[in-house]
Amino acid sequence: MRRYINVSVAVVMMIFLSGCDSPQITSVESHVFKSLLFIGPFIGMMSWCIFLMNKHIVREDGRTDERRCSIVGIIVFPVFFVGAFGWEFGFNWISMTIAVIGGMIIGWFSYTLDELMLNFWEERRTMIPAICGLLLGGWMCTIMFTHVWLEGDMYVTDTASVKRVIVERYTYHYRDDKDGGSYYEWDYYSHAQRFALGDIYPDLKEDVDYKLGVGELLKKDRIGKTEYYRFIGGYLFSERSQRWKEFRWLLLSNPSLHFMIGKVQRVQSDFYGKPIHNAGEVSDYASLPVVSGSPRLPTERDLPPAMFEFKAVMLGIDFVRMIFTEHEYRSVLYGLLAFLGIFGMVALLVRDLRRPIGIFLACASIAPLLIFLIIAGRTGGLGNIRIGSSDRGGRFGGGGSSGRW
Repeated sequence: MRRYINVSVAVVMMIFLSGCDSPQITSVESHVFKSLLFIGPFIGMMSWCIFLMNKHIVREDGRTDERRCSIVGIIVFPVFFVGAFGWEFGFNWISMTIAVIGGMIIGWFSYTLDELMLNFWEERRTMIPAICGLLLGGWMCTIMFTHVWLEGDMYVTDTASVKRVIVERYTYHYRDDKDGGSYYEWDYYSHAQRFALGDIYPDLKEDVDYKLGVGELLKKDRIGKTEYYRFIGGYLFSERSQRWKEFRWLLLSNPSLHFMIGKVQRVQSDFYGKPIHNAGEVSDYASLPVVSGSPRLPTERDLPPAMFEFKAVMLGIDFVRMIFTEHEYRSVLYGLLAFLGIFGMVALLVRDLRRPIGIFLACASIAPLLIFLIIAGRTGGLGNIRIGSSDRGGRFGGGGSSGRW
């Protein structure tokens, strides 16, 4: 066990040192270290409270009084969570809501969590690597969309907006069960969108931009969802070539993010290059580029795809492509290779650690895929990936007939 701990500490230290010369890696490492300073004491204090409650809140026969333990828990833990989350994330309604709900859940089940934690510790050689892998993979994937990875000076000259409509086609299916019942579903059929310069969203009208049809049982196509997007357009300054690049559009991750037109501003973006923060106006910059003519409107290629099938996998493919081809992510590539190389070396040298390392790496790979699936399904996808649309109705389930058009 001592050798296991020593090697684990050495691996963590080597991973941290492997990328310390890169500002991006250093920033991520600093974020990891600060998170550990919060997570470690938080979990330790929560576990101590659970064990203490189960030890002292007991009946006459010495067993835990489950009802009293739950009542005390739903009073103590929400207060503890609110204080901890408020200190770390601020006393805003999002963090406070999560704190209260999480605290009440932990508090209500506090009478049984001590047994789960004891069972967890008995299987620590499997559970600790698995949980650490899920936490690391999930955390790294999350900061890809919330952490500042890129920044640059942009001379903002225009803004643009787009409104997208997703049309769903009604399809009828026969269900093969003992009741002989049937049901209908809505499936993606097509989408329409319109672009416009400025911040006013254009309108999309039925029979003009898109047309709804009628299928079996006179069920009419419906609009599944409407998505709005905003862009800023301008010229980014290249520090390497010391000149302004050609005009381009940037899709805003946060629609309420504001950039002043006619000003040079410091744009801070997530891993996929979408602005997530305006660092303010830049006063010292090179001579402004010569602006000729009106800018082009954004096109469908500037938007996330409308369909979400395979989008999570494609986000992962895009991540691999970017770290191998984009100069800005060369340090990320080196850090990732060092991460895998160190674990591979330890697995070869220490036979007892091969299984824990395999579990850790597998779980660290699964977590990003799950988060990609959630993000892809709820946001319409990220990155510059497109999937072609289909002109057919849905053909799934039931083994019966699809809608006829």
